[in-house]
Amino acid sequence: MNRSGLRWWAAGLLTLAAFLGVTWAVTVTIPGDVLGPLDLRVLVGTGAGTAVAALVALWGKKWATTTTDSGGSEPVATDDVAVTGPNHGIIATGSGSLSYQGEGPLPPDTGPAGAAPLAEGSARSRSVRVGGRNDGIISTGDRSKNVQRRP
Repeated sequence: MNRSGLRWWAAGLLTLAAFLGVTWAVTVTIPGDVLGPLDLRVLVGTGAGTAVAALVALWGKKWATTTTDSGGSEPVATDDVAVTGPNHGIIATGSGSLSYQGEGPLPPDTGPAGAAPLAEGSARSRSVRVGGRNDGIISTGDRSKNVQRRP
């Protein structure tokens, strides 16, 4: 199981534990003369457990879907693209890419496209994964010009 799957399992188990723990604590610790019969205490405990579990579930979803670098707390910014099926369009992960796909005359040349590339030492991931056939344009470079003519 991958790390994301483990995080989802941990978040789910923590949510379940929060629900059961709060429900049990409220049901058992509130005396009968304060809240009344056991049925009412179980009802209040279940409501409190549900409220706490909802908050834990929101936190768990955020934690399970956040990608972090080597144990840090800040998300890692990437330009990665994943397509589950075939690609028929344009995927450009670089800065300032100019891409054209279609029939007819080409658009006028506008000179060098986009901004300058990243400074040395500030590289980032720009991987592209296509789960099927690629009939489109895939570009991962800065200031690239891509043309694909359709017959």
